[in-house]
Amino acid sequence: MKRVLFIIESPSLGGAELVLKDIANSLDATLFDVTICSLFKKSVFGKSYPYEIKQDFRNSIQYRYIFNNGIPGVSLLANFCLSRFPSFIYRLFIRDKYDTVVAFYEGAPTRFLSKAPIKRGKKIAWLHTSTILSQSGKNTILLDKEERVYRSFYRIIAVSRDSANSFLALFPVFSFKTFVAYNPIDLQTIREKARERIEQKRPSVPLLVSVGRITWAKGYDRYLRVLKNLLKKGFSFQVWIIGGGERSFLERIIDKDLIENLVFWNHQDNPFPFIRMADWIVVPSYVEGFSMVVLESLALGKAILATDCGGPKEILGDGTYGLLVQNNEVALEKGLERALTDLDLKRKFELLATSRSSDFDISSCLPRIEKLLT
Repeated sequence: MKRVLFIIESPSLGGAELVLKDIANSLDATLFDVTICSLFKKSVFGKSYPYEIKQDFRNSIQYRYIFNNGIPGVSLLANFCLSRFPSFIYRLFIRDKYDTVVAFYEGAPTRFLSKAPIKRGKKIAWLHTSTILSQSGKNTILLDKEERVYRSFYRIIAVSRDSANSFLALFPVFSFKTFVAYNPIDLQTIREKARERIEQKRPSVPLLVSVGRITWAKGYDRYLRVLKNLLKKGFSFQVWIIGGGERSFLERIIDKDLIENLVFWNHQDNPFPFIRMADWIVVPSYVEGFSMVVLESLALGKAILATDCGGPKEILGDGTYGLLVQNNEVALEKGLERALTDLDLKRKFELLATSRSSDFDISSCLPRIEKLLT
């Protein structure tokens, strides 16, 4: 049996953590002994993400954390120790007892694992986003430092061809050990959770739903500007944005007209009933790795409008299975105009959605993931 350790930053339940939950729960328990290790006990994203991922792991999966950042002052101490003494922290809290150790996200988990003194096991780095964008603005010295981080990894797994190509555009030396493994989804579980009843009623006007943590990368700023323009043109709709995070940078965009048509739902442990009610799922992101929201929306038979921001292009088959628009504000506005007026287009994508989602069911994707973990 292979002993596999996945390292994440904190137990908040975002897109990558949802992927990890599905992968870990689906790995063959007779072949893999799985442990999840979080660098921090509490969410690093604040009170907007209080949910703890360990609640959703099967009983055979062990969960642990290194630092209890719920104690005042521990976060500062932890960040200092992780940056200055990562090798010591690894030997003290984890030790060299796993066959495969996976940094399941860029940033802190990857930097930490790159310094781990592993002798008997294999290190794997998992890429979820565009490396070109995440490393933009860095000079040669900083890029060389980032390259050194990935030298110690036995294998690098990207969640999409776009993520892999973005990484290799900056670090082509790693082409021999970079592989693509699509994020899987559990179709049956998603459809079961979507049937849960919620008190909110569906509005009488077209409903546009977006799901994702409120950060710059998700493109909500330009989305709100476009929505204001559409209101001025006389379009009727309601917009739901589901996701925690700090939205103060959006406040200056929201006026009295827009606020009447806009609802922020914060983080939802089960967003699928909200997705189920949507006329269109809108992904206005500047950049995405391999959007779980797009996959989950396909599973529920939803029409999707997404910017050409990375992973959604692959999932939607270059626009075959959803409305794909150029990654700019003008194209997003034109796409939304079309979505709000072309009912035949909506019905077409709804019919195609369910069949496309089967390509990403966990039963189809898991064999490749299990092979890459060995």
